[in-house]
Amino acid sequence: TNEGVGHDKKRVMLDEKYFRRLDKFSGDSSTYRSWIFDLVMVLNQIDPDLAKEVNKVIGQCGSEGEKWDHVGKMREDIWNKYHSELYAVISGLTEGSAKTALKGLYDKDRTMDGFKVLAAFQSRFDIQTVGGC
Repeated sequence: TNEGVGHDKKRVMLDEKYFRRLDKFSGDSSTYRSWIFDLVMVLNQIDPDLAKEVNKVIGQCGSEGEKWDHVGKMREDIWNKYHSELYAVISGLTEGSAKTALKGLYDKDRTMDGFKVLAAFQSRFDIQTVGGC
């Protein structure tokens, strides 16, 4: 029988069904703040602690960009639980130059950290933080 098979798999928390109504972000700086707001609102419905940590990353204003690292900058338990799934969500919600930026980050260090992507996006696409704080 197949009883018990797959029970050791991690349960998906950030199911794509939650994000179906969000527009894809194409890398247009004029739409970035609206897109990130909508993303955080959905994340807040799923897990308020996750939204709080995402806001913390964004609030650090992406000044570190792709050099950002989670250690000491956010809750370790939230990072462990969500970094990979958040990456997949962001990947599904990007196109154009934003998708190119996402792939560029992956090509550099082969990590799938959604929080790091948001730090890099904040640095690259937020008009008020481009070039640092």
